[in-house]
Amino acid sequence: MRNRRTRSQRPRHRTSPRRIAVRGYFAKADKTAADLKSSVQRSITFPDLLEKTMADDDTMDLFKVVLLGSFDRMGERIAGTKNDIRISPDFACAQGRITVPTLVVHGTHDPLVPFAEHGKTLSERIPGAKLCLGERGEHTTIFTHRALVKSAVREFLKE
Repeated sequence: MRNRRTRSQRPRHRTSPRRIAVRGYFAKADKTAADLKSSVQRSITFPDLLEKTMADDDTMDLFKVVLLGSFDRMGERIAGTKNDIRISPDFACAQGRITVPTLVVHGTHDPLVPFAEHGKTLSERIPGAKLCLGERGEHTTIFTHRALVKSAVREFLKE
């Protein structure tokens, strides 16, 4: 049996801002994990895709990892994210000069990154790009259309 110290016998640590931030992260992670179903429901609006996605344990495990990962070091990333949003309208990329093999994975109903303005444009402007298009796929297409995406990635990597 382990020797346990009482609270008064434990070494005292000063609570640093970093410790508070770490505790806050894990508190958010616990809350997010507990609220996974609600998060998935907010992300997938088509009832049949929602039901199929939530019934697949492997997909839900992956969704959970991505969701929890989005909180990782959030405080350190927020300034960069705000900057990206600020400069995005003026960002131009010479997509026609991209020479590496490219697979564009996109959903037709992504409310955050509309297909016509992004996925379609990228797949047309990047020479030789392949397009994996999830019909009725939203911002979570890699989850809702997992079999389609896995197949497309597998084929893409064979080439």
